[in-house]
Amino acid sequence: MVITDGSRLGISATPRRQYSIYSWLASRSWQRHSILCEARDTRPFTLGGTVNDFRPIFGRCQCGTVRFRVDAPAQEMYHCHCSMCRRCHGTLFATYATARREHVVVEQGSDNLETYDSSPDVHRRFCRTCGCHLLLNDDRWPHLQWFTPGTLEAGAHPGHPKDTEKHIFVASKMPWHTLADGLPQFEGFQEDV
Repeated sequence: MVITDGSRLGISATPRRQYSIYSWLASRSWQRHSILCEARDTRPFTLGGTVNDFRPIFGRCQCGTVRFRVDAPAQEMYHCHCSMCRRCHGTLFATYATARREHVVVEQGSDNLETYDSSPDVHRRFCRTCGCHLLLNDDRWPHLQWFTPGTLEAGAHPGHPKDTEKHIFVASKMPWHTLADGLPQFEGFQEDV
């Protein structure tokens, strides 16, 4: 059976009003969004900033039980294709940014963080409630805290210099996955962290 007007599906025949970005900016939604951003100051900052002019950025797990703050720009960002990251995250690769350990602070829910040791040196921390992966510690680099930039609020940029973003362990990537973003690729881990 062909339905021509959509009435049997509960769809209105009259088109929905189209909103422009200008009408959204004038709306209450934008005002509420602006107030929330100012309250947490999670707006992205300019790249190339120093620790002194960096505004803290915030991240959280899916359920909101665990929240963390990053007080300095990330040093580097890695898209890791190793089999452990792929399996732990259930994705083609896991993205991590690094900052000095003292600049990454768990503000809420530290008692809800579970740790999984995926190898003797690597300790992955995730929310016990929702399973969201948030942090990683590697005993080989005790001064660094690895965090997942996909969990940052308000689309905040982790602050790494643009030329430090790279793919690592591409020798372990899924063979059917093509990397076409032009970022540097390393067979294993680039050892100069």
